[in-house]
Amino acid sequence: MISPANKWKIIAIMSVCTMMVIAFREKYPQRIKDVFSHPLDHGSPKNTSFRSNDFYREQTDYQSLFKSQRNIVMLGNSLTFRMHWDELLDRPDVANRGIGSDVIKGFYHRLDKVIELSPKICFIEGGANDIDFGVDVDTSLYYLDLILDSLHHSGIIPVVSHVIFVTNKYPGAERFNQLARAFNQQIDQLCREKHIEVIDLNADIAPDGNLEPRFAQPDGIHLTSVAYTIWKRKVLDLLRKHQI
Repeated sequence: MISPANKWKIIAIMSVCTMMVIAFREKYPQRIKDVFSHPLDHGSPKNTSFRSNDFYREQTDYQSLFKSQRNIVMLGNSLTFRMHWDELLDRPDVANRGIGSDVIKGFYHRLDKVIELSPKICFIEGGANDIDFGVDVDTSLYYLDLILDSLHHSGIIPVVSHVIFVTNKYPGAERFNQLARAFNQQIDQLCREKHIEVIDLNADIAPDGNLEPRFAQPDGIHLTSVAYTIWKRKVLDLLRKHQI
């Protein structure tokens, strides 16, 4: 006969086993791993289509509401999305087309949301999620090339930003920054061939090859207001140059 104490022990063990079975069946360990392994916003699992990104579906839906002409478009991932560019630049003719966790292929497939605004210039910032999600660099560059050609043919000036480095405290920082450095070299080559201007924020906020802590949020990758102030200056310099 099982004693009451042993009976409760058996029930407790069975409950734990049941919870473990449910957890593995629902892939909770992998979900937790995915959440903590993504640098630029959580919610988009690795190695999947940009269309499976919840932010992508949400924001493209919202952005379909806004079709008024804007002279300036900021196209990018969460680094672009997180800033109120119209207020930062103190201009009402700016449209933010940043989406958290988006990749360059995703930029291309929503480029109609840029072109329909008939802007004079489009600032493009991306590539960090491509690195994080393991997208082949040739694929990323292929879609960046298509974006640049599409904007050019639509009479829109494209400007491309380098992939911004992470702090040396960020998990996997050495590998990420190494890949970002190689990616940026490819960006430079592509833009030289097409006579397109490049914004290099790393020269100011990551001069030693790592994002300096004073320019980084606690996550080690998103930017502080000080970093955005430098970004603002570079954008304004180009707007003045092109008389926009």
